[in-house]
Amino acid sequence: MIKFYNSSIIKILPQVLINQPEVKVLAIVLSNQIKKIIELTQKIKIWIGISNLSDKILDILAIELRTPSYDENFDISIKRKMILNTLEYYKYAGTAKAVTDLITDIFGSGHVKEWYEYGGQPFYFKASTTNPAITDENAQKFIDTVSNMKRLSSWLEAIELELSTESTSINFGFVIHTATKNNFKMR
Repeated sequence: MIKFYNSSIIKILPQVLINQPEVKVLAIVLSNQIKKIIELTQKIKIWIGISNLSDKILDILAIELRTPSYDENFDISIKRKMILNTLEYYKYAGTAKAVTDLITDIFGSGHVKEWYEYGGQPFYFKASTTNPAITDENAQKFIDTVSNMKRLSSWLEAIELELSTESTSINFGFVIHTATKNNFKMR
């Protein structure tokens, strides 16, 4: 069996065409280009096998790709997600989508609220997450993550931690206060 890399177009051409010099040269050139394409495809195997790469290789790859907000201390699943999405981060850099994607990949959930969505001042936004692991200790990492991907003309106003709970019953309470208002004039 002939391997595709070692194959040649000349071997499959009819004898009538092989005897023509232009066709023979074209076949050789095409065969050489096919070999170059095969060599290049061997280099992209790293993307296909990213789920099998070690921590150390992922760290090196993140440095080479300049993955934003990458940290060597992240869990390996987060590292893989970030490296795979690096080009997407840069593609949408400066948009709410980029910030949301990065927050979601690192912290599990999150989104951006633009100033016009919550009635804030122009050019401000809030970053929200439902991940209760965002505490005072790692809030700075969260801020740095957002700062790396936001527009330079926009400003982070607040980080919101949205927590919810399921309840079988909801109790409401209220108080009514009534009073009489008397006005007295002094003479």
